[in-house]
Amino acid sequence: MIRPTPRAVFAFALGVPAALVLLIADPALWAFSLDYGALILALTLLDLWLALPARLLTVALDLPERIFIGENGTVTVSLAARGLRRAIPVEMLAELRGEIDPPQPVMAALPARETLRAPLAIVPRRRGKIAIDRLWLRWRGPLSLVAVTKIVAVGRDIDAVTNVRSVRNAALQFFTREA
Repeated sequence: MIRPTPRAVFAFALGVPAALVLLIADPALWAFSLDYGALILALTLLDLWLALPARLLTVALDLPERIFIGENGTVTVSLAARGLRRAIPVEMLAELRGEIDPPQPVMAALPARETLRAPLAIVPRRRGKIAIDRLWLRWRGPLSLVAVTKIVAVGRDIDAVTNVRSVRNAALQFFTREA
């Protein structure tokens, strides 16, 4: 999904009053009014052409088998892009269902010619299943005039279980004490 950023809309809107003033001053200069809009459109298309295409981004997720209540679980997202020549900031957000704290977006810089591994925190509130439906990725072109969004269908579950590690550790300490 590709859309213009607020910067592109603001740049285009900034030229509207200037174009009106130019038309009021001399109606023969109407072509210059259109040229500004065409320039912003051309810059937006250039930014789209220079932006990383979504089809070149490879996404892999590493999910834990279970997450303990009261602890942060981590889903590791691995991103790699073929032909990337500069680092780009990528915003990631997991679309989750279940009894969890609201997920927070994660910003990370995808380095050129390398794989990025970024953790996404999941904090369960209750026992049960946590469903990861989709992963949303968003980045901008080099001029920040277009935003490219890639939605990756995940469709996997993670079990949220009661944290018994502290009880198990206390029991081990109790039974391993020497008399």
